[in-house]
This record gives sequence, C-alpha cells and structure tokens, in this order.
Amino acid sequence: MAIRRLGLFGLLLSLCSQALAAPPIVIGAEDDWYPFTGIYQQQLQGLSVELVEAAFAASTTPITFKVYPYARCMHLARIGKLAGCFNTAADASLSKDFAFSAEPLFRAPILLWQQRRDTRQIQHFSELELQRVAVTLGYEYGPAFDNQRLIHRVPTRKDLFGLRMLARKRVDFAVAYLGTTLALFEDHPKLSTQVRAGGVIANPELHLSFSRRHPQGAVAKQRFDAGFATLKSSGEYARIVQRWQRYLGDGARYPELTP
Repeated sequence: MAIRRLGLFGLLLSLCSQALAAPPIVIGAEDDWYPFTGIYQQQLQGLSVELVEAAFAASTTPITFKVYPYARCMHLARIGKLAGCFNTAADASLSKDFAFSAEPLFRAPILLWQQRRDTRQIQHFSELELQRVAVTLGYEYGPAFDNQRLIHRVPTRKDLFGLRMLARKRVDFAVAYLGTTLALFEDHPKLSTQVRAGGVIANPELHLSFSRRHPQGAVAKQRFDAGFATLKSSGEYARIVQRWQRYLGDGARYPELTP
C-alpha cells in the first residue's frame, strides 16, 4: 500500500510540475528576409533562425516561433504580444520599446542599388535628395540614411519588389542588404543583369529585440544572452556562421556614402 501511495504521489507531482511549467517563449521571426530569416522552400530558415534556436537551446529555454512581416512583428513585440522579434538594427529610437540582445547576431552591409546602365557613382547621401528610392516597410537603414528627409522614399512590402521596381525604372534607386540581394539573385538570375551595387549606406549590427511590455521579455533576454555566450565560447557560433558565410558578403568592396 505504501508503495502504491508513493507511486501515486510521484505521478501527481509529475503532473503538477508539467502544469506549472512555464509556457514556451514566443519569439517573432520575419517572414521574408532569407538567407537570414524567412520562409524559404516552405519552411522557416536562415542564419538568424539557427542562431536564435541554438542560443535558447544552450540555456535550456523552450521557445516557439511566430512568423510575420517585419513591420507587423515589431509592432506586436512593441505592444507586448510577442516577447521578441528579429532581426533589428539597434537604433536609439527603438530603445524606449525594446531591449536588445547583449551581443549582435551578426553584422551585414546595406547597399544602395541602381540600374545596371546607370553610370553615376553616388558618393554622398545629399545626392539622393529628391530621388525616388525603394525601401522596405518598417526597416531601419541607419541614421545617415533615415535622417535624410528630402529623399523620396517609395515603400514596398519586400526587397524583391523594390529591386524589380528599380529594374523597370519605376524608381531611381533601391536600398537592400547585400546578403538578401545575393540570395534573390540566385532565385532570380535575370535581376542580377538589371541592377548593380552602388555604395554602402550602413553596416549595422543586427540584434534580437525584446519587448519591454511582454511579461516574458526580460527573462527571454536573460536566457538568450546566457545561451548566446555559450555558443560563442563553444565554437558553435562560428560553425553556424560559416554555413551561411557566402551571404554575409564583403561590404569593404564597395565605397561608403558620406553625408
């Protein structure tokens, strides 16, 4: 009888522990920023996806991803519906609503793109004044570009749409990350014959952003930062990055725009 009671007690304890276990932390992932984060070949994948998964796993923290367009992802994190969202340039204007990962996921150059036959070499941001420049909704492109009020920004839902507008001469320029554009060239080779890289407008560090309003935001940051440090010290971070290295590109090949 005592053994039976002990067995029943153990079962009840196990059930209670499961009931009291914290639910998985919900992290928002961008849907269309492959090779970093996006739905590609019908599944969520990319460098950032692997890094975020591995960092939380290293701190034994259960998570689940919810996939959204970037602007929607950041909005839901801002109002506390998601514990976090990635990838984000750690812009000071966002710090009121978000805390950023202690270390960046990686650094990636943003380039100005122009028509293949356009021989102009843009050297200064001021040269973009009154020009039509395709941008992706919700993206940050660094203060030097974002603070240029006289640029005629043409918002698009995806980098691909902006680059196609450029190829069709519906805008004068487009801005897009080098890595995402290289991936688009692989899937749309004709596009690579229609547009070319101009100069670097920014080379930001990309972070996982944590909501200041979500009840799990603070603990999510703590667990992620601990796991990410483990990735770095174990060498797993370097192994993951190496698999995606061809998309990180070499921004040093291109001139940097100045004010």
